[in-house]
Amino acid sequence: MQALEAVKLCLIGPNTIIQYLAENGGKINAANKTGLTSFDLASGKGGAPGAVGLPKDQTMALIKQLGGTPGKEVKKVAKAE
Repeated sequence: MQALEAVKLCLIGPNTIIQYLAENGGKINAANKTGLTSFDLASGKGGAPGAVGLPKDQTMALIKQLGGTPGKEVKKVAKAE
């Protein structure tokens, strides 16, 4: 039954999924390994190197309404060899 609900949410759109996760204990300001949050990803950051992501204004507004904030991007440091 949960798998069917997940498929329904995917068909409705990402904002519905974000709202659902937030209402069910999802951490809106969780950061990925590079320090980016859901707000950052919605603003177009974090794509493939050299790629330009397009901001998703409605998604950014929803995340902000739910308490989302920009993260602190972690710069990769080259390892000395």
